[in-house]
Amino acid sequence: MTNEDDVVKIETAKLKAKITELQNSAARCESEAASAPDEISRVKALLKGFEINIDLVGYYIMITDFAYPITKVKNESWLVEGRKTCLKAVIMMEELVTNLVETDFASVEEKLLVLEQVIDDDEKWRLVRKTGYAISTFCDSFMENSKWKWLLVEIRARFAVIVKNLINYKTFQIGNVPNQPGYESRYYLSETAKRMMQEAADNYREKYEIAGQNMADINTAIHYLSALRQIHIYLGESVPAEDVKKRIEVWTAKMKDDSRG
Repeated sequence: MTNEDDVVKIETAKLKAKITELQNSAARCESEAASAPDEISRVKALLKGFEINIDLVGYYIMITDFAYPITKVKNESWLVEGRKTCLKAVIMMEELVTNLVETDFASVEEKLLVLEQVIDDDEKWRLVRKTGYAISTFCDSFMENSKWKWLLVEIRARFAVIVKNLINYKTFQIGNVPNQPGYESRYYLSETAKRMMQEAADNYREKYEIAGQNMADINTAIHYLSALRQIHIYLGESVPAEDVKKRIEVWTAKMKDDSRG
């Protein structure tokens, strides 16, 4: 065994130990959330478990990439575990802000008001940055022609909905002045939500075009565009809202034409 092999073996063992530690911590948070005495305690446990799972995704990437320069083989088994953990983290946040793509704000507001007793907009933006980086790095670890490509599109799209639903549109305009706490975080949250919803729509439209023209895919793409339009309307952005409306009309006409054969 070469020195390089020794290093890989030792460092891989350390990474495996850390992964096990984080897995156990995440499981404890799930248990705490399930047995929480009140909603605030439940939210705190879910948030903690969510962030631990995001950290865990990072370790799955590290253990996958660590030996690659030496072995020239990318072990996708760890990435598969990373995908499962990404989804688990997403589901935890969906419990906190719902997974509703196109909806009125009132359907999200009740959950969001509870969440905002635990974290403010600066903390929301920190979690979004951290999660976005982890998911992007994780997705980049797969080859472009990976069999997981469209599942990764789903993860990105579901995260886009979470970012959208983290924004309190009712209070946004009130706090949309530079001297208000969290001003920059709210701005970046809203801009990120708009960008990600557009990317999700484009990705599902691409899937429709190159992966069998399943009507469910273009319909999903249109729903994401509709949700993007809602964001513009909530934020008082009439011109972008009208532009998205026109795109929705074009895509809807395309869907109807294709459905007629």
